[in-house]
Amino acid sequence: MADFLLTWNPKKWTREKWEDLNALLKGAQIGQPGVRSWSCSQIMAIEAGDRFWLIRLGGEPCGIIAYGEVVEGSYEAPHYNDPTRTSQYVKCRFDKFADPDAPVIPRQWLTDTFPNFTWSPPRSGNRIHVDIPEALIKEWRQRQAALSKTALLKQKS
Repeated sequence: MADFLLTWNPKKWTREKWEDLNALLKGAQIGQPGVRSWSCSQIMAIEAGDRFWLIRLGGEPCGIIAYGEVVEGSYEAPHYNDPTRTSQYVKCRFDKFADPDAPVIPRQWLTDTFPNFTWSPPRSGNRIHVDIPEALIKEWRQRQAALSKTALLKQKS
């Protein structure tokens, strides 16, 4: 299994175009993750069983907003913005998904912690170094636990 960084830039693909965003968010929250295709530029090495991490780019707030499993490896289809071109896509199951306006793992933490990896790539589908994913999972869990605790405290007050 390998890990790949997929990108979302709301300046190029707005929330309005992302029609199933709310369904994916809700599905991840209730333990019924949704599946959707995601562009991975021209990367053909992504296989079923690999893990993806989705990073929001294109202006703050930037950072990891989702992760899950690739359920169908790279395949070619019309480009999402230009039907005269083609792109590679993967089908992703969104196991964990946070509010896209509040990334769980901020890009600043990513660049400070792993300065030798490009966290603002020009394309989607870069392979993540093998020493990074376990730290990402640990950081996601710690930050989600802290967010949950804060939400509970706000409910009680």
